[in-house]
Amino acid sequence: MAKLSKAELKRKLKQKTGLEYERHVLLCVGANCQPEIAARTERFLHKRLNELGAKNRCHVTAVECLKLCRSGPIALVYPEGTYYCEVTPENCARIIDEHILQGKPVEEFAFATVPLMAAPVLQKPKSEASKMADDFKDAVEWDSSGGHSTGKVVEKVTETAKVKGHTAKATKDEPQFKVEGDKSGKTAIHKPEELKKTKK
Repeated sequence: MAKLSKAELKRKLKQKTGLEYERHVLLCVGANCQPEIAARTERFLHKRLNELGAKNRCHVTAVECLKLCRSGPIALVYPEGTYYCEVTPENCARIIDEHILQGKPVEEFAFATVPLMAAPVLQKPKSEASKMADDFKDAVEWDSSGGHSTGKVVEKVTETAKVKGHTAKATKDEPQFKVEGDKSGKTAIHKPEELKKTKK
């Protein structure tokens, strides 16, 4: 069988499901899950959804195992994550009418609900600059043309700034820090990697 490109796969999926279905039913048709009844249930599901004009509202997938193998056929309805047992064509009719079309799980046949978790928002690890910005009064040390110095952070710089003729090209994403020397009281702007926190 010819391999399809991603665009072709997407086009085929759209033809099959419309890409706009509200629910996805996984129906176990495995050998240990009443396969004869499951086959009738699967046919009923497709037929009933077609009759109701709801084919594009629900996608049905037959699977080999949902890891239970008892009290079958077992079905799992997403996005709610509702597990159903004994999903015969007769019981399936209620699941279609009440859950798939109205969004109300049928408690009589449901035995567990395991909803999908929202995908975590991935946050970039805090840079040293951001960590240092949490406390502007950090005691720091640094090396410069004048030698080794100690002092404190007095300001986070988030835009281009000039100090003693030196231009610091800072941004919100890449801040720099204005520091004040302990002995001289003079200020300078340094990149975070040029500064080292010290205990004071």
